[in-house]
Amino acid sequence: MSFAGRPTGSDGGGSGDLPFAGYLLERRIAVGGMSEVFLARPREGGPTAKRVVIKRLLPDLVEDDALRDAFELEAKLHASVRHKNVVCFLEFGRYAGEPFIVMELIEGVDLSRVMRRSVAEERPLEPGMCVYVAREICAALSCVHSGRAADEDLTHIVHRDVTPTNVLISMRGEVKLADFGIARIQGRDPSLALKGKLAYLAPEQVSGDEFDHRADLFAVAVVLSEMLLGGPLFPGAGQLAVLLAIRDARIDRLRAARDQLPRGLFEVLERALARRADDRYSSALDFSLALAPFELPSRGAARAALTGWVAYAADSASAARRLEGAVLETRALTAKARPPTRESSPPSARATLPEEPVGCRLKPIGGEPREIGLPKVIEMLVTGQLGALDQVDLGDGFHPISKIAIFARYLAPNTATTKRLEGPGVPDFVGSVSIEGLYEALAWIAKRAETGVLFAEQDTPEKPRAELYFDAGKLVLATSSEPSTLLGEHLLSRGVIDRAELDLAVLVMHRYNGHLGDTVIALGLAEPLEVFQAIKSQGKERVAALFRWPSGTLNFYRGVEPAKNEFRLDLDIAPLVFAGLAAARSDDEIAEAWSERMDHELAAVRPMPDWARGLGWPAAMLRTLKVLGGGRMVREVIESVVPRDGGTVDGRSISAADVLRSLEIAEALGLAGQA
Repeated sequence: MSFAGRPTGSDGGGSGDLPFAGYLLERRIAVGGMSEVFLARPREGGPTAKRVVIKRLLPDLVEDDALRDAFELEAKLHASVRHKNVVCFLEFGRYAGEPFIVMELIEGVDLSRVMRRSVAEERPLEPGMCVYVAREICAALSCVHSGRAADEDLTHIVHRDVTPTNVLISMRGEVKLADFGIARIQGRDPSLALKGKLAYLAPEQVSGDEFDHRADLFAVAVVLSEMLLGGPLFPGAGQLAVLLAIRDARIDRLRAARDQLPRGLFEVLERALARRADDRYSSALDFSLALAPFELPSRGAARAALTGWVAYAADSASAARRLEGAVLETRALTAKARPPTRESSPPSARATLPEEPVGCRLKPIGGEPREIGLPKVIEMLVTGQLGALDQVDLGDGFHPISKIAIFARYLAPNTATTKRLEGPGVPDFVGSVSIEGLYEALAWIAKRAETGVLFAEQDTPEKPRAELYFDAGKLVLATSSEPSTLLGEHLLSRGVIDRAELDLAVLVMHRYNGHLGDTVIALGLAEPLEVFQAIKSQGKERVAALFRWPSGTLNFYRGVEPAKNEFRLDLDIAPLVFAGLAAARSDDEIAEAWSERMDHELAAVRPMPDWARGLGWPAAMLRTLKVLGGGRMVREVIESVVPRDGGTVDGRSISAADVLRSLEIAEALGLAGQA
């Protein structure tokens, strides 16, 4: 239904009210990326009838079957949750073929408005009141996490959008959790795993790993921390920096404010904000009980304080007057402090690209000049195909790359690594590039939790090379001279951007400190989480690419760190080995390799060696080793691990090829052998 004549009246009795099903839509009160929310009242009962809220899909999305299904699932999940701290679901219906949800109207404000008013007025929120709000959210989540959707065998709901804007507070101080728009059943619908507001995602969500209800508890802890701090818990220079801080659970701001918090509260929050879900509170109830001693001086007093804040935050007229005064004061101070104008010095001709770059000419050392596109020059710089003394002509003659600011930033630094590798230094580990050789090298690093660099060079005329940096056995940086492994090409292959968009981003990324990820985000070409996941996947792909090399050499140098690393990957070795084997051998190839061993009996090594624990083994490996036990035939292991109906195990899909890869890796790493 078109909203060309959308009502705007707010008194509920205006002629602009729009009939809709059994209701009259009075005015739109919110709009999002997928839906819009209206204040409405029943048609019967007149202007004094009790108001409700109606949520509808946006007009241009009504015909999208996938979004209609998602909207209906939202209704089912919301309807399954009945609790005093959850916005009450009233009805799901269709009008003229359009689905809609009816909910109770909360007379009050959302938590974000209270927090903004607190910051604007420089009035900190009382810690006891903040804890009260967090405990009320926990009470709501206890019900949400145990909810069961009607007519569906769906349990263990994860809200996934616990944020200040989705916490509504009534004029009486009631706290209500709202918006089940991206709520999902634990372990279902992995394609939507990246939904949610960035600042409130849990580390496992940012990393693209499996997550459960404890991700919601992490979000509650973030909300509580922000109320106490009066600002974001995870600040950063850009959105990727924020996501990195979340992934690593860097709570520096909260730690710095530790002495200003009630004694013991920091420790509770520190546990709730742990990087590993297993280290957090196991349930919303446990988290709430841990917070209970800090709900001071009492629940009644905390709710009374909250009621005052809601009334204060809802007073928009007072806020407007204060804002007007602040603006006038700022203008006066600015006018008084403004220095006299003067002509600025002309920018360096070599500082930025021309407004409309038309390509350039390249003259490599010992080579002939040739026409080349600017994006290609940057690609060659990043992959080490060009150096500081190669020359480029941007229209004003040839200059060494080291003298052209927009290119010089992409030159590889002469790091300690490079010097040591090119000099007479003796490597701490030497091996060859092959599937077995990479097993051996990565296992050697994992067993010793090594810190250093694994240098790989292919035995071909082009001599492609890669450097894998590890810290305490985890991959933190992967570089490669192969253009196909660059971030831009990775985003291209994943369908995140197209070639024209990539070329545009490469041309202007000097304006964003040479960071392609930040550039595509700033240009609106990709979502931050898409880029974050692509960077992580890119690191894994660079390791997997080594498993496809025909031959080469491996050298590990202990204690060598990267000269610069702005995006620490922090990847466990186990998933890297699996990704590498999957890249090297297709499902059919792995099945063929094991075809004559299906009746062989293997056994898992018990107990699992200490070095192998906590390496982030994929679910297929863990389940395979468990089933293998003291001895089973390969055929029996596959039949026991792989679901007969092709379904999932604990929300994860496992195939026969996954089991065979698990067995091969387990044998290679000494985690399984002949029974």
